[in-house]
Amino acid sequence: MARPFLKWAGGKTKLTEDIVTHMKSKPLGIRWTVRQDLGDKRYIEPFVGGAGAYLGLWRHGMINTKSAILADINEVLIVTLGAIADEGTRGAVIRMLGDMETEFEKDHAGYYYERRSYLNSSIIPSPGKDIVETAAHMIFINKTCFNGLWRVNSKGEMNTPLGRSPSGKTQILDKHGLMEFSSAVNGAKLLHQDWKETIKSAGEGDLVYVDPPYWPTHGEYVFRDYSKEGFLDDEQIEVARLCAEAAARGARVII
Repeated sequence: MARPFLKWAGGKTKLTEDIVTHMKSKPLGIRWTVRQDLGDKRYIEPFVGGAGAYLGLWRHGMINTKSAILADINEVLIVTLGAIADEGTRGAVIRMLGDMETEFEKDHAGYYYERRSYLNSSIIPSPGKDIVETAAHMIFINKTCFNGLWRVNSKGEMNTPLGRSPSGKTQILDKHGLMEFSSAVNGAKLLHQDWKETIKSAGEGDLVYVDPPYWPTHGEYVFRDYSKEGFLDDEQIEVARLCAEAAARGARVII
């Protein structure tokens, strides 16, 4: 069954069963599935990340519609997800990843930092220029960097160092996993879009799954460097306000 092909900080793959159990208990007396046969409209996710929540809900039968909006402010991420979802580009990405895996085995550190430098200088400034190259580089970096962490600095440059595989062997290309992901998101709209616009689009008949960066409550460190802007406290308040407005328009909102 389809799983995220990218490791993403805050991903919900391991928590899916708990989330589904809670949804099935019908909190607030509301049905929390998305079913076209019952007149539901869309599944909407403004912070899609690696798509762990969407894939988990889809896998457990909670989403039964092709009308899904999966959005994120990270353009490199959305281009990558789209390149794998599209059979017209997926094969080329797979071939490039195979070549990158071979080169990585020859010189782990040298090849990693060479590709990371190229990502920062040529891909991040213009992710849509060559979507195959963008997708292959993001997947390669995600598989080989420390803990799969996509972290950018104030200049928007990815700065996570090379990671280490406990086995000494790093699997960069998972062709079967990429094919399964493509099938699971077939028909969904993958949008590079600010989360505010995504939530504002929700209304009657929609189910919105909102998973923003966590808000530190006791002064502890919480990872928020998904984009160069970070995610500030006033944005957490804005999330709550826009979600309340979406609910008032008739959307069902999980946050």
